[in-house]
Amino acid sequence: MPGATVGPRPLAPRQRTSTHRSRAVSFVAGLLLFQGLLEILVGSIELYSGIESPVFNAWQSTLVGLPVALGCILLVVAVGLWQLRSWAWLVAMSLQGIDLAHALTMYLLGDPDYWSMALTAFIVLALNQAEVREAFGTADA
Repeated sequence: MPGATVGPRPLAPRQRTSTHRSRAVSFVAGLLLFQGLLEILVGSIELYSGIESPVFNAWQSTLVGLPVALGCILLVVAVGLWQLRSWAWLVAMSLQGIDLAHALTMYLLGDPDYWSMALTAFIVLALNQAEVREAFGTADA
């Protein structure tokens, strides 16, 4: 046949198999990115300000180091949400539960962080929007 090529076919450009990212998903990914950076900043400040105390219980250092670890994971999850990864919504909701439990523990210890609690509650509401849940396949049938 004239015009037929011999050898392997050239690769076609990759098509996105998932749905188009909505503004709500982009907004939630941005919120998680902001929360992750904020957790790392605040956790680092708390971690380094606690070094002056010679007596530091193991559970207290764990509670202080938790925001830094949580912030790093939140950054990864924010990228996962941005790329519409199927695991990202579930991990984001789980991390919000952990963050809220941490904030409530700090509240009970006498060091409340109302801004963190408010941001966490707002992110949970944003993650539960129908448009966001549909993008990740978690909408009710």
